[in-house]
Amino acid sequence: MKSFIILLGLLMSAVFAVHAQSLPGLTITGNTYTYNASDGVVSGIIRIPSGSGPFPAVLISHGKGGTASNFSDQQAQTLVSWGFACIGPSYTHEGANVNPSDNEGYCPENSRRARRSIEILAATPGVDMTRLALFGHSQGSFVTGGLAGEITTQVKAACISAGGTSGTTNTSFASPATQEVQGITAPFLMFHGTADTTVVPAQSLNLQNILNGNSVPNKRLLYQGINHDIVNSNVKRSDIHAVMRAWFTQHGVLAFAGNTAPRITAAATVAANNGSASAPIPITLADTETAASSLTLSAFTTDDVRLPNSAITFGGSGANRTMTLTPPAGQTGTVEVALVVHDGQLSAVTYQQVTISDPPAPISSFRPEVSYIADQRTTPGTAVNNIAFTVSDVETAAASLTVTAASSNTTLLPVSGITFGDSGASRTVSLAPASGQSGVSTITLTVSDGTKSCATAFTLTAANAVGGNTAPTISSIASEVIASGTAFGPALFVTKDTEQAENTLTVTSATSNTTLVPAANITLTGTTYGRTVTVTTAASQTGRATITLTVSDGTNTSSCAFVLEVVSGNTVPSISALPGLVNVVMGSTPTPVNFTIADAESAPGNLRVTATSSNTTLLPNANISLGGSGANRSVTLTPASGQTGAATVTLLLRDVDL
Repeated sequence: MKSFIILLGLLMSAVFAVHAQSLPGLTITGNTYTYNASDGVVSGIIRIPSGSGPFPAVLISHGKGGTASNFSDQQAQTLVSWGFACIGPSYTHEGANVNPSDNEGYCPENSRRARRSIEILAATPGVDMTRLALFGHSQGSFVTGGLAGEITTQVKAACISAGGTSGTTNTSFASPATQEVQGITAPFLMFHGTADTTVVPAQSLNLQNILNGNSVPNKRLLYQGINHDIVNSNVKRSDIHAVMRAWFTQHGVLAFAGNTAPRITAAATVAANNGSASAPIPITLADTETAASSLTLSAFTTDDVRLPNSAITFGGSGANRTMTLTPPAGQTGTVEVALVVHDGQLSAVTYQQVTISDPPAPISSFRPEVSYIADQRTTPGTAVNNIAFTVSDVETAAASLTVTAASSNTTLLPVSGITFGDSGASRTVSLAPASGQSGVSTITLTVSDGTKSCATAFTLTAANAVGGNTAPTISSIASEVIASGTAFGPALFVTKDTEQAENTLTVTSATSNTTLVPAANITLTGTTYGRTVTVTTAASQTGRATITLTVSDGTNTSSCAFVLEVVSGNTVPSISALPGLVNVVMGSTPTPVNFTIADAESAPGNLRVTATSSNTTLLPNANISLGGSGANRSVTLTPASGQTGAATVTLLLRDVDL
């Protein structure tokens, strides 16, 4: 480029000398021109607005493979409607032309063609050459950058897409060398796509760094996932045009007598959660000549995946507008958004950084859990020590869970006779019945996380052995949470006796909360080995009741207890059907078993699935892997190495209560 810098100084006087006279050798036919200048021919397209002006001027530079009649004229048809006098020369890299890299893009010949075209604008009546803008794409952006650094005092503002500088001092490249853009003083707007492999984004970053170092006003918009065709009509052309129009307005290129640019005020940074609409974000508009209600507001994002333009909607009216963001589910990150206001002639732009995050975890509190404790039997005055049980909670560390106890028969077992040991998930409880007392007490252990609680119950029978008679036995029943207005059961339990037939045994029931479960609402059926109990709660009642069942052979008794919790406004979650049999071949890769879950009140993500194995030698619980999310879940079974056999896998689905 140094070979023509001295010549340029000699030619500048000619540029200004032809302002008011026709140019010898210039032929304009329709929207095309041919200029047979003293140093060579230049041709291209030209479009001048109707009227007498004054018109701002723009030099439009096409990229490699493009043409003045195609790319440049398409751009000119838009810019002339804004009031620009437009010219676009044909460059050496036009169409299918093949050139060495030092004879395309910003090279001496293309600089000559650009400068001769500017002479044509200067000689055109009504064109205001104090408001000259440059716009180029790809290799045309190389011309734009190099020319802006070459004729610095003539250029008022510039804009490029998919361009920049090589970042080297080598002038044999199509892109301008660093020293060739050091002289730029015009405010410079840059558009680039992150997926551009033809002119990599580092080139526009190189240019931005030089501009920043020289305190030149500039803006670089980086579009995520967009390739080299960023300015195409089906890519980002409308976005580029809107922002570029505001840029040229902001820097005095576009101006109209009797009209000042509109104004826009909005927060520089905003936040939104993906998958849902944000709260309305305030935007304030103003204009000296135009009513605020007549101003047009638009938004253009730099990331079509995280936040497409269609995910932005506007509300409000007049000067007080709002913007609502609805980022697609699963998208996170920061997106730059250009907010543009337009009054019909002039535009203004402001930029926002939108930070998109995952929505906060649903605020849910699952009930803690406590393991089953077997019913206990002892002789009067004899303690039962270190009965093991476990506690757990989805949200709360086990060490933070509190356990309290209650006794239904404090004469036999005072509450002070119930003590706890150990901490964390593994706990113990010890029972010290009063000396000389016999009978049955139902012990209820309540585990709390500070917000919700659960309970389990078991019985302590203190009795001396009766000669020739052993006490009957009764199987346990698991504690349960049910919805208000529903019944529990029928739940199966088994009674047995060593000396007597099962049909001679009697079973009675008791409730700790007669308001919730009246005694008459406990129904026992069966007279032999297998029996059932059904509990119907009182209408519209909620709470907790401990149900105790006692079996007697006429001499001795045994008891079992379970806790029934009744909650309102909740229905039982559901789980889809699972295969009755899953065959796993030893040494093969396990295949996930898919299933779905649902709940009327809770989002699927708030439901908890747990799994247990009936044969932990064959299938340890740790070898049951639960996967998936939302409504679609899976379970993968990996048997222990070298083991064969069968195991029953139980999946338990819970919402925060049931």
